Amino acid sequence: MNIYSRLNKIEKSQGDTFDDVLLWVSQGRYYDELSEAERKRYDDYKCSLGGVDVDKASCYLDNVFNDKGEDAPLHFKLTAERLRPPTKEEYEARVKEIERLVLDEEDNGNE
Repeated sequence: MNIYSRLNKIEKSQGDTFDDVLLWVSQGRYYDELSEAERKRYDDYKCSLGGVDVDKASCYLDNVFNDKGEDAPLHFKLTAERLRPPTKEEYEARVKEIERLVLDEEDNGNE
């Protein structure tokens, strides 16, 4: 059973199949190509998968860190899969990496 079949089965049990959103994903559409109504629909879909929208957050951070600006369009491919949460070890490794990056930046800024 592929991921789309599994998602459809789960969504049907909850009342909304999000067939329109799954079609957009299969077409390879990008978030910034969607109308406001379609964006709301995609956001509702992502929320139905657990409420965490990593796509939008990572694109926003990419824009900010690469000097594209906070108002740059959120240009990323729509996705249908649910991301698994990080393991305790993966989470701790991410925290250490961020701490290292922040401390490095502070050290470089003080020179």
